Amino acid sequence: MSNTSYAWSVLPALLRGLKVSVEATGLSMALALIAGVPVCLLRISRLRALRVMGVAIISVIRNTPLLAQLYVYFYVLPEFHIELSPLVVGVLGLGTHFTAYIAETYRAGYESVPAGQWEAAAALNLGRVITLGRIVAPQALRPTIPVLANYLLAMFKDTSVLTAVTVTELFGATISLSNESFRFTLLYSMMGLLYLAVCYPAGRIVALLERRLGSV
Repeated sequence: MSNTSYAWSVLPALLRGLKVSVEATGLSMALALIAGVPVCLLRISRLRALRVMGVAIISVIRNTPLLAQLYVYFYVLPEFHIELSPLVVGVLGLGTHFTAYIAETYRAGYESVPAGQWEAAAALNLGRVITLGRIVAPQALRPTIPVLANYLLAMFKDTSVLTAVTVTELFGATISLSNESFRFTLLYSMMGLLYLAVCYPAGRIVALLERRLGSV
């Protein structure tokens, strides 16, 4: 079979792998965006014990490899009778890994809001929770959007690590097909083009977003 014919025959399998990569990215990002909020709140808490807890969580996650974290979920949790499917392990691993980075992004956005906003809210007799939710948070989120979009792209590329816990995403599908046919050059070239087809236009959108938000 010629390379062209073979490429067309395996394209559906690679696209199925790409679909898994996109799904894992979406679910992991949703988890990280949600989990990043309480971690950020711990990090900026006025109580020293909570602040130390937030710093500890972020430090542990950021200073250990993603692959090691995935192995903990995949191999260690079953020792405690916690059985998770490979995809759930992948989503949990990616989501918690990026939670630390997103929490720090939230914190940077929070600290970028001028202190005068808090003072004005206090002058209007607004409580801390209302001030944070209605005044500070909307202003803090705007500069974080491009950073979060870049993390989304990084997360999509990092789904390739999930093949280590038997998730058949794009990279895993490519490895499987390569081991069957030994057409490594063709298959890895196709894989690279599929990653590029997703990441390049997404990267251009992020760049446009950064310029738009920077000009507002």
